[in-house]
Amino acid sequence: MTNNLFKKYGPWAVVTGASSGIGKEFARVLAEKGFSLVLVARRKNRLDELAAELHKEHKTKTLVLTSDLSEINAPQRIYEATKCLDVGLLINNAGVERHGTFLESNIDSEEQLMRINMNAPMQLSHLFGKDMTDKGRGGVLFTSSIVATQGVGYFGNYSASKAYILSLGEALNFEFKERGVDVSVVLPGPTHTEMITNAADELDMSNLPMKFLTARRVAEESLRGLGRFTSIIPGKRNRVITFFGRHFFSRSLMSKQMGEMFKVSVSKASTSV
Repeated sequence: MTNNLFKKYGPWAVVTGASSGIGKEFARVLAEKGFSLVLVARRKNRLDELAAELHKEHKTKTLVLTSDLSEINAPQRIYEATKCLDVGLLINNAGVERHGTFLESNIDSEEQLMRINMNAPMQLSHLFGKDMTDKGRGGVLFTSSIVATQGVGYFGNYSASKAYILSLGEALNFEFKERGVDVSVVLPGPTHTEMITNAADELDMSNLPMKFLTARRVAEESLRGLGRFTSIIPGKRNRVITFFGRHFFSRSLMSKQMGEMFKVSVSKASTSV
């Protein structure tokens, strides 16, 4: 990882979804680099535990903000709570995943997914992006997903929300760059996280061609790529598979293949429970 991460984006970083998974590892890596951290998630007890861990190991200054990003005014409240801090890095990591047959899904849950996965990072980037571009320095990192590159059956709304994040990040990379602010989008493949563990009874992912990575590796590779690449795909194997999928096959064919693969994953899990 570049040694100038703190120099470019410090002293404060905001990390959403910091209570577990990739977000938690983002916080740990940034603490090791000397950042002070605003930790955002719904579960205060987990944020407090992480804040205590980081202070003990790195003397990290932290601000814990308990927030449900599905609430309309949550991004504005986060911004207002951090106005006195010199925030140079925004990690838009929080997200939720829904899978299964679209017509059997709960529409309220799908709308909540859209507020968390799309509206919240868009609003936070608008709020913090203004301050960063005014100062002529800063960084924004979005967490999308490998499924953002085409529609994916049984993950329809989720993959669509991550496609929005990929498109938004690519656009802001162009707009913000000329004003001194770096924007990148990370597209993780399968990752060992609490989200995956919780879905194990409903989704068999053993047939996926991509390699599972640790959340720590995803966080490290993402931060290494910030400012160097518009989109970042952690894991060499995952990059190769995605490259061939995007450049040698049509979107419709990839969508069909991914849908067939996850159809099997859903049905295998259902019959094994």
